[in-house]
Amino acid sequence: MKKEWPHLTRQGYVRRTRPLGEHAISLIRFVCIEAPPGATWRARLEAWRARYPSCKRYKDVRAFEGAFRRAEIALTGVKYGLRELTDGERPTDIYSRVIKDLAESSEEEGGQS
Repeated sequence: MKKEWPHLTRQGYVRRTRPLGEHAISLIRFVCIEAPPGATWRARLEAWRARYPSCKRYKDVRAFEGAFRRAEIALTGVKYGLRELTDGERPTDIYSRVIKDLAESSEEEGGQS
């Protein structure tokens, strides 16, 4: 990821911002990688609750999607910056590399917060 970061920033895929928190990284990883492609936000929230039963942050679907959108904006600089991954379309090579690196770094750091 460190090797790709300058390229991703120059190309506009990500922006310079404060580091994402562990929970935001887990949320992005879950929505973009672990949740079924093209799933509804309600289905994603149900899957999140099954995967992380101790996480009580999200009272409803709007709160869950809102948290994801804030993390998405922090990462990409734009709302719907990860649409390619959340709408069930085939990710581009660059997104595939970024998401894979995020997943690997999160696993190395101990996963979900």
